[in-house]
Amino acid sequence: MKIPVFSQKRQNIIIACLFALIFFIGIRVTSDYGVCADATTDRLIGLMNVKKIARVFNIDISDRSLLSKVPDIDQYGHDKYYGAAAQIPPTIIEILISDKYSLIQDYSQINVTPLDFIVNYYYSAKEFYLVRNYWIFIVFFVSLICFYFICLKLINSKLFAFIGVLMIFLYPRFFSSAHYNIKDMIFMSLFVIAFYGAIVFLLNRQKLSYAFLAGFLLALASNARFYGFALFGGILCLMLFEDFAGAYLESKNLKSCSDKSLKEKFMPYLVLCAVFFVSFIILMPSSWKTPLIYAQIKFLFEYVSTFFAFSLWDEQILFFGDLIRKNETRFMFITWLGLSVPIVYLYFALPGSFLIVRNIFDKNGGGG
Repeated sequence: MKIPVFSQKRQNIIIACLFALIFFIGIRVTSDYGVCADATTDRLIGLMNVKKIARVFNIDISDRSLLSKVPDIDQYGHDKYYGAAAQIPPTIIEILISDKYSLIQDYSQINVTPLDFIVNYYYSAKEFYLVRNYWIFIVFFVSLICFYFICLKLINSKLFAFIGVLMIFLYPRFFSSAHYNIKDMIFMSLFVIAFYGAIVFLLNRQKLSYAFLAGFLLALASNARFYGFALFGGILCLMLFEDFAGAYLESKNLKSCSDKSLKEKFMPYLVLCAVFFVSFIILMPSSWKTPLIYAQIKFLFEYVSTFFAFSLWDEQILFFGDLIRKNETRFMFITWLGLSVPIVYLYFALPGSFLIVRNIFDKNGGGG
């Protein structure tokens, strides 16, 4: 019996249909999920950022009582550093539909504080949290598409690339978080999207348009979580290694490079770094202060210092019947992996890792 071989066009149609099925399933079950513990804080951050944007661009918000009641983001705590870019789109949608679902126009009518009114009572809680949940899944879906192309570049097989997508989509923790977790899952999704953009840039460094794209996507991931800076730094290290270490090993003389070639190699660094830092500032309205440049450099320093040795959260979490603090979690990773990762994933991961290492040694031995 012969296995049917589909043409490239039919393969693409099948893959597109499978992605459409994933999107339909994800959107269909989104309304079955609730919210995470930080949902009200995240929503408030989005409202404060939109209020800041409105003030900078002199947009009248006097008729938007929802925005007029939120505090100024400049006077807010460290939470203002969390993913402004991810919070703003669903917040804008919420503001646009708030008139339709408005139930209570004055928090003095009920016995709650102004902030409680904003995060829980302004209009149907179900509606504004559903908007955010749909947004989270849409970003996650885009990251699945990017992950498919990453796998395709690695293994050159559409079948196995899509199997890789299914492993992420059907991973229980990811599947559930993709419908309510606007912090962790948004960062994971933006990290994958930025990673794909970085790969495309590294493979096409002569095209500065890809440097623009990669710089923006890396800034977007870093905006969601401080750890996005690690990806940005890793890309720069790879570029440096390729340009200088590789050239040194081949020629043993870096000065043999012409001025023109050095200029061509320097431009991608300049564009990538410039776009990254400018985009990061633009995506973070809380950094829009004066005097220009000095205020933004100060903001970057505060942002990095806040998360580099994060110590603001020191609560306890329940694990195996015991309350533990965050500094104890480092010893629980193996247990956590065993509990949360499906057995079939671990079954393929262990021999797969062994085969990867063996192939590396075989290639090095063969080349010797």
